[in-house]
Amino acid sequence: MQYRLGLLALAIAVGFVSRGEAQERFDGYYAGLSLNAARATAEAGGLDAEQRSSTLGIYGGLTRVQPGGFAWGAELGLTGFSGEGTLRDGRERGDHESGGILSAKGRLGYATEQLFVFGTLGLSATNGGLMDDKDDTNITISPMIGLGAEFAVTEDWSVRLDATRHNFSGPRYDFGAGKERVDAHVDVISFGISRKF
Repeated sequence: MQYRLGLLALAIAVGFVSRGEAQERFDGYYAGLSLNAARATAEAGGLDAEQRSSTLGIYGGLTRVQPGGFAWGAELGLTGFSGEGTLRDGRERGDHESGGILSAKGRLGYATEQLFVFGTLGLSATNGGLMDDKDDTNITISPMIGLGAEFAVTEDWSVRLDATRHNFSGPRYDFGAGKERVDAHVDVISFGISRKF
């Protein structure tokens, strides 16, 4: 009987330690740097443009881990995409310009002792995109969604990998034959190094 009670007490103690380590490793404020591979596409009037780039980004936020491993948080990030593409035919024209992406998103997931798996949902804004015949560009705000995983290397340092899609569809541009709706997306795969404070 005492043997069984001892095993039960040990199991409970291990559970509390695991929850405590998960909270300790991922709970709190953090900041980090990321290396991003981005693919931007735009389509209007049957024409399309595409560009790929590798850029650096910065991010910071707050994560809260609840007993049992449920985790949630909020994050701000800034990244960019570089390079130029062209959307044109005999009468229509649009240049796909470089720009930056500012994002505000929530993270929701589950944390173990060393692994935090999460989904993201939020809003992003960019000053890049298509430039029309009047050289007009817009600040475009869009929804964003993604998935990711973070691995704790030490008590304060972690690495992470996440994929995000930004949907910048909606703006209308004048390419010389009247305004047309532009469907644009930016897909980003990021590798980040974070430090918890």
